[in-house]
Amino acid sequence: MGNDQWTNYWKNGVATSFGSQVPPWYERTLTPFWRDTFSEFPVEEKILDLASGNGAVARIAAQVSEEQNKHFKIVAVDKAALSPAVQEDPFLSGVQFMPDMPLETLRNLEDQSFHLVVSQFGIEYSSLDKSLPAVAAVMCPASELVIIAHHVDSVICKRSRVELQQYREILVRQPLFEKLSLLVKAMGEIRSKADLKKLAARPATEKQRIAFNRVISKLMHKYPEGVVMADMLSRINPLFRERVSMPVSAKLGYVQTLE
Repeated sequence: MGNDQWTNYWKNGVATSFGSQVPPWYERTLTPFWRDTFSEFPVEEKILDLASGNGAVARIAAQVSEEQNKHFKIVAVDKAALSPAVQEDPFLSGVQFMPDMPLETLRNLEDQSFHLVVSQFGIEYSSLDKSLPAVAAVMCPASELVIIAHHVDSVICKRSRVELQQYREILVRQPLFEKLSLLVKAMGEIRSKADLKKLAARPATEKQRIAFNRVISKLMHKYPEGVVMADMLSRINPLFRERVSMPVSAKLGYVQTLE
């Protein structure tokens, strides 16, 4: 997802990237792992949570700090705008959240100041050639970096590679949106059902319809169960249904938004 999409996602008040339905294994595996990690650290250490979201990991650190009188100083940074429940959750209220901070720069953070830097399913979404040097710069000597990341053969990575291949096919190899725009222009202004019935008799419109359908057929043949294609078609279909009577300029704007 893009930065604006993550911002909108965190506005929903969810704590993790798993949404409102946190899988059972999360509490069995990840939470104990982080509790053990933070419990091993001495008092008054400074902890940095990278790509923190609304503070799921930072909250565990704050809870351990409170329960064990460790007095941690916890900073949580994320590229997106965040919506942590600091008013409702006493543990989150002790975390210093710094939203709108790309991991590639980590601006406004003091060099060599953090004893422990952590990340849960976050740092791998940054540009590692830039984010890792930035992270190293804020870590003090003998500090630790603890990362939980999606491994290359995980289900989510495999699925993402398949979806990325479909996006490349749609955006680069097959001129889907170019053909769609040409079809919209050829259809012209549609103000009534009578206008719709006349389209099939117009050679220019029929030519663009055939060209667009040919691209769709190629993509569907190549990815018969592709979730990206299914999603894209569900967004394109309204152009020929409830949006069909919109002005051509508005429909072209919709196509541009889709692309």
